[in-house]
Amino acid sequence: MSRRNALLGLLLAGLVVLDLLTLPGGGPSRAIGPLLPGLDVAAAAEVELRADGTEPLVLRREGGAWTLPSTLGYAAQGSLAEDLLTRLASLSTLDLVTEDPARHREYGVDQGTLITVRDAEGATLAALLQGGITPDRRATYGRSPAEDRTYRLPLLSPVRLDPDWWLDARLLTFEPGLVRRVELAEGDRVLVLERDLARVGVWRTPAGDPASGSSVDALLDALRSTFLSEVVEDRPLEQASWSVTLVLADGTRRGLVASAPGEGGADVSVLESPFRVRLDAAAWSRLRAASAALLP
Repeated sequence: MSRRNALLGLLLAGLVVLDLLTLPGGGPSRAIGPLLPGLDVAAAAEVELRADGTEPLVLRREGGAWTLPSTLGYAAQGSLAEDLLTRLASLSTLDLVTEDPARHREYGVDQGTLITVRDAEGATLAALLQGGITPDRRATYGRSPAEDRTYRLPLLSPVRLDPDWWLDARLLTFEPGLVRRVELAEGDRVLVLERDLARVGVWRTPAGDPASGSSVDALLDALRSTFLSEVVEDRPLEQASWSVTLVLADGTRRGLVASAPGEGGADVSVLESPFRVRLDAAAWSRLRAASAALLP
């Protein structure tokens, strides 16, 4: 038999096997597709995470930005919300584990965490009951609340119901190299510094007096690494005893104002933000030390 005829024979045998598998009862015929076919990521306006014994956590998209209604509507980390939606949309029915409801408890999908995605009108786009973690810890188990089929969900980590996890806790985001002016005030002490564009790392007062470039860098680093510990109120501070304002190269202003600190830290507001938030004592101490090194 020639090599060509042998190859044709193998091909024919393969076609016969394929034909047998596609006959009724001849082999597996389960359809593989999206686990959450109704999920339209672009239309998602709300994600609710609910588990027995805990308060439900809601993420809401308003005007393209994600917020946390339980935290007075303060900003959530949009990247985390979008990542969760993307992962949910990528889930498929490929890794079927069991269809037996008696095994729900074994895989943690008898209760678990219910993830519900809704559109702007409140209609449910998708729902998933997430259960336990797989032995290799690379996936979780889950099922539709309306079905008994349980699936392995690759790359879907256990969702977290702690609001602090979702909170956009960083107060100021900016590029230090784009800062052109620093305005610092505490009580009756005021300092204004402008970057000397002709000399690297040099700052001057409006009168031309040089300032410590390393101290300015330390203040900018402290501002960029300051995180809130609590959202206190959905209105800004009315009076401030300390403030810092940065003017960027395009004229944009970034800054913080703070009240008189107490033992637990200080209340601050971001410029043009409708919220009052709290810095813990350690965060306020670092920020205050960095500003004190510059103030006259």
